[in-house]
Amino acid sequence: MTDTRSGAAPRLSVLVPTPLLITEITEPAAYRNRSAHESDVHMHPGGQGLWVARMAGSLGADVSVNGPFGGELGTLIRSMLDGLGMQVNAVRYGYGNGGYVYDLRGEDRETVAHMPPPELSRHELDDLYGTAFVDALASDVLTVTGAEPGDVVPASFFGRLIRDTRDAGTTVVADLSGAPALAAVAAHVDVLKISHEEVRDLDLGSDDTPESLVDAGRALVERGAGAVVV
Repeated sequence: MTDTRSGAAPRLSVLVPTPLLITEITEPAAYRNRSAHESDVHMHPGGQGLWVARMAGSLGADVSVNGPFGGELGTLIRSMLDGLGMQVNAVRYGYGNGGYVYDLRGEDRETVAHMPPPELSRHELDDLYGTAFVDALASDVLTVTGAEPGDVVPASFFGRLIRDTRDAGTTVVADLSGAPALAAVAAHVDVLKISHEEVRDLDLGSDDTPESLVDAGRALVERGAGAVVV
């Protein structure tokens, strides 16, 4: 990763609308015959935004995470992020974060339980916007990631944050899909990362061929995106 002109590591602010707690059940690394249900249990912070933040940190960026944290799972997620040495700008989340429990002991991953987080309240959205915007002003790049499920944060939230951040002079990269992706394009996001399945879902005439994907990407650029990565 390229350093900034000052020689310091690049400063990256990441919007994480839905930090999740991921619990995975696996075959034990060593059988000790201590239980009929003997397995290994692993827990780690998850979700798209936290994956991006951890990856950027591993590449040498100075990363900060902006997101809502609350409830039992939120406390655990924050503790894990603190243990990773990650700067967390937390917004209070009244109902609390969500999570998954996966069983990885078979050939295919099995979802044992899914606790989806609820929608953010108006006050929580305002707090998240303010926290993310202030942090973006002190950063070289703001990376905006989506919510899971998508109704936790409205699409207009992403458009407003991207537009205001760009107007303030900070570069914005977004990894979004659906209505939030279109809101980002309308706000003239500098770079939009989107999968070919998500491009197809935007009804831009893509049929998954390379030529149609290129045409769809160009259509998004014509609508306002600086660049599109499919």
